[in-house]
Amino acid sequence: LKTILSARIRWGPFKLPAALRSIVVEMTVVGGGGSISGGRFVRANEPVDEVRISLVGLQGRTHAAALVAAKVTQGARTLGELDRSLRGEEVAKLTSVAAAHGEDVSIGVTPGPQRGVICVTYRNAPPPVGTSTVVLDAGLGDELDASCSLRAEHFAAAADGGSPVCLGLAGMFNFANDATRATFCLSPPMTTSNFVPSVEIGLGAANMTELLGPLQRATFGALSLKHASGRHVFQLKAAARDILPSSLASISIKRGPLQTSKASLAYKYVNDTRPVMDMCAETSSGNLQAASLELSGFFGDVALARAKFVLLHSRRISGNVLFNLSAAGAVAMPLIGGGIIPFQDRFFLGGTFGQGLGQRLPGFAARGVGPTDERQGPGLASGDASSGVIEQVRTVFGFGRDWQTEQRLETTTTLAGEGAQCCAQPSVDRLGGSARVSVAATFQWPLPVLGLRGFLSGTAAGLMSDATTPNFARDLVDQTRVSVAVGLAAPLPSGGMLGISFAQPLVARKGDEISRCQAWMSFGNLL
Repeated sequence: LKTILSARIRWGPFKLPAALRSIVVEMTVVGGGGSISGGRFVRANEPVDEVRISLVGLQGRTHAAALVAAKVTQGARTLGELDRSLRGEEVAKLTSVAAAHGEDVSIGVTPGPQRGVICVTYRNAPPPVGTSTVVLDAGLGDELDASCSLRAEHFAAAADGGSPVCLGLAGMFNFANDATRATFCLSPPMTTSNFVPSVEIGLGAANMTELLGPLQRATFGALSLKHASGRHVFQLKAAARDILPSSLASISIKRGPLQTSKASLAYKYVNDTRPVMDMCAETSSGNLQAASLELSGFFGDVALARAKFVLLHSRRISGNVLFNLSAAGAVAMPLIGGGIIPFQDRFFLGGTFGQGLGQRLPGFAARGVGPTDERQGPGLASGDASSGVIEQVRTVFGFGRDWQTEQRLETTTTLAGEGAQCCAQPSVDRLGGSARVSVAATFQWPLPVLGLRGFLSGTAAGLMSDATTPNFARDLVDQTRVSVAVGLAAPLPSGGMLGISFAQPLVARKGDEISRCQAWMSFGNLL
């Protein structure tokens, strides 16, 4: 028997260690100590049709090193190859790079939606129970725009000894909208599902200088379910929002809804496999795909559908030159006849300082494109606005026997015009639109001076005031603006850029606010 077994080990069609090897991974194929098929041992030559990669919370050189490791992992065509790739040289390099930046990367492997598909997620490993962390993050925000945030998190032990509970305080700032937000977040443990729940409450304000429109404030609460891959997020959110116009605000602002309550159900998808500039030699290309859909009108007085998408392809060409091609779109439509879109839910276009891919338009001032209404000068306030009080009738939806609505008469107090004069005020209010489309191409390359980078960009974008028009395509072409820009910038730790640009509008419309020399800032490798 020994002779026969020995002969089979040496000469048989299978190598015994490979044929019987368990992939019940110590840390590889299945997260949480489980196995791919309900606790059974799995043969290493089990075929793999596709390996889907997700990168969650990684930035800078750690993100780039994870892309290199992910490229090797995606080439696995059996579970044995997948296991070896996750224990190989590239993953060891990733661990080393992360450790050099004070980070710890965990790799989770879970079964895909169908047989033969494996999902591999690279993410920041949660700290041990009882520790606290402070995280500075920048990139795509909840609304698929560019924002930066500072989070303080504490990881407490769960009552059942399972996954730790995360308690967090966060502050967010969005330069494009002059907006800030503070939130408290609780993420309880979830060990039996691929979705992790979190509860969030907070308050925020926007347009605090009133340079971009009337002052806004809001309080909100949200329940979110985030997939372990980081790609999918479902969110149920309720918010009470106020617009506090000054006495100098335009008639369009004062006649719009100033107090709104909104309850919405939203879905967001994000998948980012792009290289960063510092390591584009190792990762030749990648893509960013992001989309969101929001439906509101369950209760409150806002009933509309909002959808946004961002597509970005990055490719290394001719040495260290990085080429980006992006397309972005957004649309908002009322769900009831005659409904209006509140100011907070509209889209804007123009500017280069912190604007996201869809909103950025070099050569035009921030929110410098689209319909406007003249602000009222001192002493020109009319009607009830002159007395500092505006009365409005609100139509509020609610749960009832017959799904009835009710109307309420409410008042809003305007702010004194002198209180907003911390800086020179514009002569018009930018009203925004209900649809926006943008296409941009950008080249960026490293310069041999102080680590600076040069870039060249071309953008075509349009903003529509009414997305329900029957001649949407023709009207969109009529509202399209085109510009080219060249600039010099320094890289930010988040992968973004900070610098200056000079732009030349090639197609502009009457009423546009032109700004050729501009400060340029982007976050999360979103040049």
